[in-house]
Amino acid sequence: MSLLALDRETKRRATGAAVTSMLLAVVLVAGAAWISLTGTRGPAGPTSSDPPSVFTLSQQVSTQFADYVSFEREFSVDAPQYDIPEGLAGVIFSDEHGLSDSGKSRIAEDGFLAQPQNEYDQIYEVLQANDDNQRPSFLTSDAVLHAFHVLYDMALREMEVLTFWNLLGNLSESMLWESYEQYQNAPDGRWRDAALRNTAFFSVALRLMDNTTEIPTEVESHVAQVLSLIESHSLISSDWFQHYKEDFTQYVPRGHYTRCEELEKYFLMMMWYGRIGFRLEPNDIGLSAEQSVERGKNETAQAILIALALQSDVEGLPTPVSGTVVWDALYEPTVFFVGSSDDLTPPEYFNLTVEIWEGEPSLGELDDEPRLEAFIDSALNLRTPKILSSIVNETGDMTGVMGMRFMGQRFIPDSYILGQLVYD
Repeated sequence: MSLLALDRETKRRATGAAVTSMLLAVVLVAGAAWISLTGTRGPAGPTSSDPPSVFTLSQQVSTQFADYVSFEREFSVDAPQYDIPEGLAGVIFSDEHGLSDSGKSRIAEDGFLAQPQNEYDQIYEVLQANDDNQRPSFLTSDAVLHAFHVLYDMALREMEVLTFWNLLGNLSESMLWESYEQYQNAPDGRWRDAALRNTAFFSVALRLMDNTTEIPTEVESHVAQVLSLIESHSLISSDWFQHYKEDFTQYVPRGHYTRCEELEKYFLMMMWYGRIGFRLEPNDIGLSAEQSVERGKNETAQAILIALALQSDVEGLPTPVSGTVVWDALYEPTVFFVGSSDDLTPPEYFNLTVEIWEGEPSLGELDDEPRLEAFIDSALNLRTPKILSSIVNETGDMTGVMGMRFMGQRFIPDSYILGQLVYD
């Protein structure tokens, strides 16, 4: 197996521009000070009432990824007060922004004015222009938040390009061939068919990374069909190997993933891993109760096989480690940056598999219908997803989408709020 890596020039292009913007934003926001309308440096502002209540962390908060330690700093609010003259008489730079009489009146009354402009694209460009022309800047919280966003986006992009790309490529290749080996060795029936669908699942991911990747001939047509749907990204279709409706319009790179071809490929792989679910008790429109149960068993068999395949070592890395270790190296940092998976994860499925089968089962031991049913019953009692990201019936029942995703989509508060507004 080959090490799937980015060349140095690609990494430079993907991160270089972000380094420049990050440093500029930090320098401008950190180096600027509150400046009065007269141009005198120092804290200044109109008379204000007592500050609102502030919520602080009074003790250390520990999470799986890191410890958050409260930071306190003593300071006194002692800004000099001032009056703004009518018509802004004597206020420097007041004639440089094309202010109308009503705009000047608003500044005199409120101390500030916000108006549309088409000259700048980023906050730091405004600060840079003011600094170059020796104009004072009035800093608001959005400038600080924007600087934080630039830092956040830069750190995430660096991890994706310099670390996650290699890990994801090697893990995907390992999972492809582990799944194919399961297919070759499993007895005919549910579990062999599940292993073949898993082979197609990981083949799609690898072809999204590199369309020349070698994959088993048994899944070539299935993979080509899915790649065509992803490339067109215009349909909600069930005409693919999992046979349930998937929203292929979601496979459009956005945000910083449009910066280069490699980041676009990374986006598509993670979107694939984050959207395709292996459900416990699907309620797809048009299926009878018996068909839903059977489909749930088939998809759960896939999820169990994936959880077991992750226990094997991943080749192509400097030190052989299990797929679970590599999966965790991808998952945990993104928990810190984005949030935990809203769906059940492979480690959760592996632990439950060991519990139900009373140890890590072999392929032959998996073909046990009562245990598979017991697994599904137990898994349905685990945490339920809170965000609806799949096609469901009109009731919006979340049980129908409950199951495992290889790298599940994350719990995002605004997505949860929107879902609650749509489905009561």
